[in-house]
Amino acid sequence: MTERVRVLIVEDDPVDAELIVRELKRGGLDPEWVRVQTEEEYLAQLETEPEIILSDSNLPLFDGFEALDLLQKRGLDIPFILVSGRLGEDVAVEAMKRGASDYLLKDRLARLGEAVRRAIDQRRLRVERTWAVGALRQSEERYRLVSEASSDYVYSMRVDADKTFTCEWMTDPFTRITGYNAEELNSGGWETLCHPEDVGIAAQHIDSLLAGESDVIEIRIVTKSKQVRWLRIYERPVFAEGSGSVEGDGKPRVERIYGAAQDITIQKELEEQLLQSRKMEAIGQLAGGVAHDFNNLLTVICGYGDLMKKLPSLSGEAREYAEEIMEAARRAAQLTRQLLAFGRRQVLQSRTVSLNTVVAGLEKMLRRVIGEDVELRTAYDASPGLVKIDPGQFEQVIMNLVVNARDAMPKGGLLTIETAKVDIGRSSSDQQIMLPAGQYATLAVSDTGSGMDTQTAARVFEPFFTTKELGKGTGLGLAMAYGIVKQSGGDIRVNTKAGKGTTFSIYLPCVERGVEAPAEARPFDLQKMHGTETILVLEDESALRTLMRQVLSRAGHTVLDTGDPEEAIRMCQRHSGEIDLFITDMVLPKLSGPQVAEQVLAIRPRMRVIYTSGYPGKTHIPSRLRRYGTTFFEKPFTPDTLVQRVRAVLDAQRGE
Repeated sequence: MTERVRVLIVEDDPVDAELIVRELKRGGLDPEWVRVQTEEEYLAQLETEPEIILSDSNLPLFDGFEALDLLQKRGLDIPFILVSGRLGEDVAVEAMKRGASDYLLKDRLARLGEAVRRAIDQRRLRVERTWAVGALRQSEERYRLVSEASSDYVYSMRVDADKTFTCEWMTDPFTRITGYNAEELNSGGWETLCHPEDVGIAAQHIDSLLAGESDVIEIRIVTKSKQVRWLRIYERPVFAEGSGSVEGDGKPRVERIYGAAQDITIQKELEEQLLQSRKMEAIGQLAGGVAHDFNNLLTVICGYGDLMKKLPSLSGEAREYAEEIMEAARRAAQLTRQLLAFGRRQVLQSRTVSLNTVVAGLEKMLRRVIGEDVELRTAYDASPGLVKIDPGQFEQVIMNLVVNARDAMPKGGLLTIETAKVDIGRSSSDQQIMLPAGQYATLAVSDTGSGMDTQTAARVFEPFFTTKELGKGTGLGLAMAYGIVKQSGGDIRVNTKAGKGTTFSIYLPCVERGVEAPAEARPFDLQKMHGTETILVLEDESALRTLMRQVLSRAGHTVLDTGDPEEAIRMCQRHSGEIDLFITDMVLPKLSGPQVAEQVLAIRPRMRVIYTSGYPGKTHIPSRLRRYGTTFFEKPFTPDTLVQRVRAVLDAQRGE
């Protein structure tokens, strides 16, 4: 089968051209040819890009060497064979130097077909080689760009005969994150790179690789700048081939390991925050449940203690004992409030305020609390934004943080309180803060004290965890701060290092609109607290129900009481007179307080309602019931405050 080829013949003699074509056919080629004899014709045919050029060395109007030079100037890679009737050796050498593929004498054309084939094949190889080199360079450039832009680190390790590892190459990001280059790691840096606590895990991983198994691990590394980073590493072993491809025991020998590593430090920190948040939530639920039951008991203790103090026949010594009982109950009530704050189940009296206002209002008191050997500095942002918080509760948060900072500086130091406004979700570093994107007001309390190690810092918000001496603290201060901040929709973070001081940072979502609300007036300024109204009390704690009946009866009221929600509904149906007020616990067996209220209000729509609970997490009141009153009364309470609250609600009803 003949091979078709496009040929440009530069020849002034048509007979010689026919001779060339005949020899091409004899050599097994099927030439599609054109003959030219002037420079203009030659240049025009070059535009068609023939597969090969066969040129006489001497033409009347044109020269073969000129044709070769014109081809070179055009930058065309077309094989050029010089064909001449007389061609000296020096001329032939010169032609080859100037780029000719071959040269032939016209009276010796027997090898013309072979020469043409070889020249075309060489040109094809050059094209393929050029394409391959270009593709390789393009591939290398793409790989370089991808590896530099990627967060993954790719590398190759050679496994030597003594089972040591030598890094052959690594991508630039690996050096950027670790601070080490391949030479430094090969000269002893690998042991330094691995975190001391993860050496055992790394050793097991290496054993798996040398056994021929691919493996994935997550370990910590220590960078050249002494930072701890988490890496997820995937490595695959490659077995040796040929001689020396097996170990002495006949098993295949691992010759090389290819690996890819990904920095998962931020992911690990977020996972740790999530686990901590879930743990704190579980503890908060437990704390809230304990506080609920305890508050019922404390209300009974406080109530009877208060009633006992008012007995006219009580001796001075007995009155003193009653005072001690009341004081202990008040302290216990404070502990339950802290537990509820941690569990995010207390009722917040939220207002729109500026953090600058809250801190400035406390500044004078804080200077007295920290003492003369601690310097207090404040830095207020000119426009920190407004937040919706309970100012009284946040004063307790700030006070707790400041007291802890003072205690961390027994020999004195610097305490700094700063406010600022930040945008969360605008940079990669914000991924470490578990908050929705948006604008936040921040409050930072920093000290130059002893600081904490990592293990201690991880537990600072847990209730009853304290580093102070026995009797110096309950361990609830920071737990309470954590709960208040979380219930306000914010986050609190600690940044500390042993011997380097501590910073607590609070993030609170900014209120988009509104003005700072003024301080509210104190409630309950009543002169008359007794009355003759009828009150229905629903409380499942029998001792507390008995106390409420006694207190309200002494205040002149007619009291109907029960611990059964269904019985309360029946009492509303059976009672012949008016029932002016319904006092119900929020958490009850069978039905909740609002569910009972909905049924009794359907019977007596003029009745008002007071909701009570020692577990204020259960405070949702349906909007359809709010027009009947939404007063919430938190346990524990004293007899006087109960009578005051009842009187206020009843008087407000008469004033409508």
